[in-house]
Amino acid sequence: MIVVAMKQRDIFIVSQEGLNPQINLIAEEAIAELMACFPSYKDDYPITNLGAWKDENHQFTEKGKIYLAPYKSTEWHILNAKEQAKEDGRDNQLNASTLFQTMQQDPTNKTFPQFTVLLTLDDLYPSKDMNYCLGIGDEGIGCVVSVNRFLDHNNNLNVKNFKTVLMHEFGHVIGLTEPDRKNTEELYGTHCKNLLCIMQQRADGNYNSITESRLALKRNKIPPICDDCIESGNNFFAKERQNNHIKSIVQQTVKNFKNR
Repeated sequence: MIVVAMKQRDIFIVSQEGLNPQINLIAEEAIAELMACFPSYKDDYPITNLGAWKDENHQFTEKGKIYLAPYKSTEWHILNAKEQAKEDGRDNQLNASTLFQTMQQDPTNKTFPQFTVLLTLDDLYPSKDMNYCLGIGDEGIGCVVSVNRFLDHNNNLNVKNFKTVLMHEFGHVIGLTEPDRKNTEELYGTHCKNLLCIMQQRADGNYNSITESRLALKRNKIPPICDDCIESGNNFFAKERQNNHIKSIVQQTVKNFKNR
């Protein structure tokens, strides 16, 4: 079966209110740099920066009070994560798992097939038994990354490390560490064992050496991910393209049948 190239999904970059818009542009650069490792597929996934996104109907009034409509703004997702964090006694953080859950359940995913990249200003934690996380990502859904631990006391962003972590988390989204892949290890999820690859894990959250390696590879025009990760990514994209092609055939067949 020959499957022609076509748009498969959008990559939407959204952010928490109050985040410097320049950071969204830096995130866009990072995602584009990683997608460039897949020249046969990168054009299937256009990147759009939506900022602190909100639908025109993102609020509603009930009994004189204004509420955020479910799934109609980035801030609605953030608010849910804050409420869970308060229940967990983490007033200054966001529950990353709650964010991820509402992202996954968002009905707009069906209307606009997408990978969502959510950037937060507040610090993240994944569960009660962990103090924090820099970000999380899951295959076929999206990722959440906080800039909190990349900002110094003057709110200057460590751009290099931020890009590394964002690329790492988005790598999970596009299946670079797929199950049963060779040269991987289980450390807070499946990660690459190649010491020159951004898909390796750092349990202590220190990505300095990985960033140094990434930049050295970039200077020599070498991808930031290893051959095994590139192979996994190509497999992921090929399956997406084929599955969506089959879906379009089925939809067209049903449409033709109804119009008989």
